[in-house]
Amino acid sequence: MKISETERKVLIIWLIIGVLVFLAVVLINVKPKISKTEQPNTTPGENHVSDRIRYYTVKNAINKYYSYKNISDYDSVIKILDSSYVEKNHIDEDTVTTFIGESNSMMTFETGIMCLKSYKSGVYVYVVEGNEVAMSTGEVKNKMYYQITLDGNTSLFSLQPINEEIYGGVCNE
Repeated sequence: MKISETERKVLIIWLIIGVLVFLAVVLINVKPKISKTEQPNTTPGENHVSDRIRYYTVKNAINKYYSYKNISDYDSVIKILDSSYVEKNHIDEDTVTTFIGESNSMMTFETGIMCLKSYKSGVYVYVVEGNEVAMSTGEVKNKMYYQITLDGNTSLFSLQPINEEIYGGVCNE
């Protein structure tokens, strides 16, 4: 039985399609191995954050805080603030502006150095240094420090303004 040239080409094409489909099925079903002992990704020998995903997750949490602050949505600001910080300072919608400031002008946050403060059971605590910047002029208004808690188990976060001493004790430059 002799195969004609046309039949051979069709057979080769079907063989290639079959191999591609097989490879696609294998690649789709391959699941990455997840380490049971996940370790935070920081710069070796230091606690500065080097994992871009974590960095931008924390940065976006701060941006969300500023978005709520800019539109004077103080109920949402309180929900983002760390619950222990809210309880300790007796923060409610009437007193929140004394702790976070009035939103007289639109502000944004330029993230600077970010360091891992602690990690335990999927909960990461970061401290961040940066500048509060007026959106209209680009002028730096204040140097600010925040502590962000990311719960990797529930995908929730909370934020707390901190002072320079707390920040400096964590980010040993």
